Amino acid sequence: MERKKGSMSRNPGIFSKLSASVGRGLARLTQRSKRKTVAPKGIQRDWASAVRMAFTRTFTLSKPNAATRRMRAARQMQLMKQRLAAYRATISRRRYWLMVLAALAILTGSGIAAYKVWHHAQRLKDAVAMVNSAPISQADLSAEVIATGVDYKQLSAAARKQLLDHIIERRLLLEVAEKLSITKDPRTSSLRARSDEMFLANLIVQRFAGTPPPPPSVDEARRYMAARPTMFAERQTFVVDAISCALESAPAADDKAFATMDSAENYLTGAKIPYRRQVQTLDSADMPASVVTGLLSLKPGDLFVLPQGRMTMIGTVQRRLAANTPPEIQLEAAQAALSKQRVVSRVSNAIRELRTKADIRYTAH
Repeated sequence: MERKKGSMSRNPGIFSKLSASVGRGLARLTQRSKRKTVAPKGIQRDWASAVRMAFTRTFTLSKPNAATRRMRAARQMQLMKQRLAAYRATISRRRYWLMVLAALAILTGSGIAAYKVWHHAQRLKDAVAMVNSAPISQADLSAEVIATGVDYKQLSAAARKQLLDHIIERRLLLEVAEKLSITKDPRTSSLRARSDEMFLANLIVQRFAGTPPPPPSVDEARRYMAARPTMFAERQTFVVDAISCALESAPAADDKAFATMDSAENYLTGAKIPYRRQVQTLDSADMPASVVTGLLSLKPGDLFVLPQGRMTMIGTVQRRLAANTPPEIQLEAAQAALSKQRVVSRVSNAIRELRTKADIRYTAH
């Protein structure tokens, strides 16, 4: 019977060889036991070594046959095909998403470009003037009219032309500013940011103001007029000879340098403080009642000192003129002042509420 390589179960000499090897090991062990002598450690392991060698020599398998090799090769080929298919699928998904992203980028860029072209065409279509190929649209003119607080329909053709000329001049100045790189100056950026903040703040104030409140009644207006006589019944106009200057502090009442207008002018000239002297008119309706009372108590030639923000007014009252405003005009003015006061109160309450809810911290510098 022909023996096949790689087949252990059909090898007829395996068990006979194993039996012979084990038998020889047992014979050696028996002979050593009859001698009743203790063998060295190396000799004690001969039997175990003989059994191990017998198993090693007997059960050493031969190389796999052709069928086994073909089966393993087919399995490896199948595994490689699976890995290649998975790699191709991954590459396909990546290519697909790359193509999708590229298409979106192209469409987005085309859409933005098309929108810019359409927007420019619309501006050209609605243009009311052109400044170096840059259009000024009707919307720009309407925004200019809104900023002035006048109804566009009530403006005459000459007034509209004047507003349009203002826009044109502003655009020309803006082009010069861009050529001189003034727009890149950090201070310019700060001023533009402040302007934007002021504009948005004014819009929010208008939103807080809401719809105009109902006009006050006649009785409310009359009570308002009675509480403020210097604004209505006792309204006067003061003609004054005044010096406007910037003083660090108001002069004292007994300061001889400010005893007369000429001495005050000499003091300012010697101290090299810029000033301007001219005749002005002061309306009692625009001043607090305490200031009006102080002006009325002055004697001819007496000087008064009136702080006006960063400036100081020093002057004398030359004459007083009664307003002589008709009662119906006073009543309308009182109603308008009351309405404005209510709007201001509404806005102030809204801002006060915002400050209450906000986390505001003042840092020392």
